[in-house]
Amino acid sequence: MINEQFGKTDCRKDKHFFAFGIVIFICLFLSVYFALFFYRNWAGHCEVELDGRINPNIASVESLERLPGIGPAKASAIVSFRLSADDSNSATFEKADDLQQVPGIGPATVEKIKPFLRFD
Repeated sequence: MINEQFGKTDCRKDKHFFAFGIVIFICLFLSVYFALFFYRNWAGHCEVELDGRINPNIASVESLERLPGIGPAKASAIVSFRLSADDSNSATFEKADDLQQVPGIGPATVEKIKPFLRFD
């Protein structure tokens, strides 16, 4: 009766409401995080398949990194080699084996990435 007169509330209800709010916030945060994570992986996966193959004569470092066995260093080396080529009128790489001219890329790497390359 006295609690009703002075407008006091039960503290347990406030604690439960606060805990419920925290749980909802964490669930929303995790949902957004995982949605972005899976979208990023899905979008990158589909882009390679939908676009077909990658042309190393025009591809960006980011595109080249999608190739199996090609990391940031090798992708940068491919682009640097391509940019330093003397003849700008013709393609630097006419076939997959031409990539062996790039330091750090050998026959095994070329065999791994051959199915994903195009030269046009």
